[in-house]
Amino acid sequence: RDSYCISVFLMIRRPPRSTRKESSAASDVYKRQEYLDEIKTRLKVSTVVSKSVSLKKRGKEFVCLSPFKTEKTPSFTVNDEKEFYHCFATSEHGNIFDFIMKTQNLKFGEAVKSLANLAGMRPYTFSKQDEEREKKWKEYLSIYRQYVCLLYTSDAADDSLRVDLGGRR
Repeated sequence: RDSYCISVFLMIRRPPRSTRKESSAASDVYKRQEYLDEIKTRLKVSTVVSKSVSLKKRGKEFVCLSPFKTEKTPSFTVNDEKEFYHCFATSEHGNIFDFIMKTQNLKFGEAVKSLANLAGMRPYTFSKQDEEREKKWKEYLSIYRQYVCLLYTSDAADDSLRVDLGGRR
């Protein structure tokens, strides 16, 4: 069983990329980064944050009560020039993507879609390579989970093979 699972694991490993594919993969990363930067330029941090809380301008920054904690004195600041927010009460800090992820409990991709919609942009379209990579990753995870289940639940498995994830036996 173990040799079968290991051989399947080795078959799923990503094959070495040619230089042509590396340049296209690098351009994909560049396009994704451009897309995220475009969202950041279209939306100010204060615009995104003001959808959740009421901001008051104080100098170059905006201040308000923390959206992460109940408080009486404003300790949450937003700086549009530096494109970040900071909460002194909870030490939360980040950009528009982080704020949406934390306040609306979204994953990064969902936050990007939400902000792209708010910015009036089309959703990011993934390339065929991205879809194939995601499909292979899901297949790998499925096989890995089956392998771990067999290893840890099999009565026939030797106790020396059963290793606790914390490093204990």
